Amino acid sequence: MKKLSWVSLLQINAFFLGLNVLAATNGFILPLLVQQFVGSEKQGAYFGQLRLWTLMLSIIVQSTMGAFSDSSTLLWGRRRPFIFGGALLTLAIFWLAGNSPLFHEGGTFGLLFLVVMLIQFSYNAAIAGQNGLIPDLVPPSQRGLASGVKALLETTLPLLLIAGFTGAMISRGELWPALRIALLVFGITALFTLTVKENRWQNNGRRFDWGQLIRLFLMAACFTAIILALGELMRFLLRRPLRNPQDLVQPFILGLVGLVCIVASLFAGTWFSLRIGLGKTAFQGNPSYRWWVIHRLAFLTGVFNMGVFAIYFIQSRLNISGAAAAAPGTLFMALLGIWISIVTLPGGWLADRIGRKPLAMASGWLAALGTLVLLSTTNMVVIFIGGGLLGFAAGLFFSSSWALGTDLIADATASKYLGIQNIAAAGAGAVGAYIGGPIADFFSHNFPQVPGLGYVVLFGMFGFLCLLSSLALTRVHTPTLSPAESPKPALEQVS
Repeated sequence: MKKLSWVSLLQINAFFLGLNVLAATNGFILPLLVQQFVGSEKQGAYFGQLRLWTLMLSIIVQSTMGAFSDSSTLLWGRRRPFIFGGALLTLAIFWLAGNSPLFHEGGTFGLLFLVVMLIQFSYNAAIAGQNGLIPDLVPPSQRGLASGVKALLETTLPLLLIAGFTGAMISRGELWPALRIALLVFGITALFTLTVKENRWQNNGRRFDWGQLIRLFLMAACFTAIILALGELMRFLLRRPLRNPQDLVQPFILGLVGLVCIVASLFAGTWFSLRIGLGKTAFQGNPSYRWWVIHRLAFLTGVFNMGVFAIYFIQSRLNISGAAAAAPGTLFMALLGIWISIVTLPGGWLADRIGRKPLAMASGWLAALGTLVLLSTTNMVVIFIGGGLLGFAAGLFFSSSWALGTDLIADATASKYLGIQNIAAAGAGAVGAYIGGPIADFFSHNFPQVPGLGYVVLFGMFGFLCLLSSLALTRVHTPTLSPAESPKPALEQVS
């Protein structure tokens, strides 16, 4: 492969901007809709249910569509048909949602659940095609830089756009107009990426592996079952009344059990799901790949869920009600994005020279430190400082971890394996919300005298997971990259 220009790198990654502007805008709107439909006392539990089922669907869809994309011999290329179809269907579903009672004071949680499930299907079909463009079109010597561009477009710019435009609209209760702006960016960036040059792929007579498709469904079912089992165990324990509200031993034990349940779901869910999804040979043939997925799952469970629950955290910690919390929330996310923008491109450049693994390990430690600062006070300035450390850590993570993963997989099956790693992103949201949401509700309900205690406890757990992400990387062994090309990783020999 020859080196690509900056224009080509932007063209390949542009759709990540639209995907994440839409996702981040939804990230502020969905908690408010859930709160509106079920009330603040049950918001964590209901939001957790919504996250679990929609994100588990995303694992199935992204992995399945990734496998179809790997085998596609369509004239328009392997990836672009999936980007086009998924984007078009997403726009159509949002148009129908905008004309439904959801945004006109007549919606219900059931209708919201149905709409988000449909969106997850179409949205992840588009992502499945987008994920394959970097390993297909970018030479190994530029993948760190390409991952830095990707990180800039999928994290920094969406957050800044939300802070400057849609966040203010959401804080005024203008939810549907904010979504229209996000959908406009989504459509424009999809069109730009669809202009990328992609040749028809020759599969040399290879047939689609339907057995693999069945394994993907079983993989998602296994992970879901583990989360459900541990989540129900946690709910059972939390339903037991406190013997003495002044005695902190029982709440401490419940918090510790909650953390154990979250960690157990991460490790058991990843381990058994990958064993099913990859098959025995591929699972055993590249242990570094599964530890890389655990590393991503632990980090993203921590950082993603701090973003997901940010609006509830700000409401309870700073005593701000309703949609008004969107204004400081978007400012907080914007500062996060600025730090990410400062770090991502230099981080990608550095990852190509000193290695991906050291930077990815450093990101976990910095994220844990940022969490500690974030929780140390109710002063908004200090909270912003903690958020800045989180942004710095996330910038290192996004520019190094993804490049590390592309080194561990074979080009011929890139979209499938990068789709399967969606267990890290989707599983992170499901684990943190389904198990963590009721924990936050429990502490908030039983200790109202401590502002935001439920989310302080929950964010502390998330910070601990960031430390675990760095420890998981000690089990990852990466191939050595030459300046021009990388040798094929071990996975190609067994896939």
